Amino acid sequence: YQVGRISVRGNRVTRTETILQELSFQTGETFQRQKLRKSELRLYRIGAFRLVQISEHVNENAPFVRDIEVFVDERDTG
Repeated sequence: YQVGRISVRGNRVTRTETILQELSFQTGETFQRQKLRKSELRLYRIGAFRLVQISEHVNENAPFVRDIEVFVDERDTG
């Protein structure tokens, strides 16, 4: 499989680019499930998130491609 589109949801304060920089994978790479878990840990270590979930979805147009969704729930900063 290959990594397809990467989307980020849930971030209100943290910039999407900051989250993407912490991922252990990029679009176009060979898909490796262990890199999803490694990326979740890296995002938790930032300390800005209560919850981090990275999930894979089959791309309907290309069954050999896995689109990735990164969902974060940010901690209150106040």
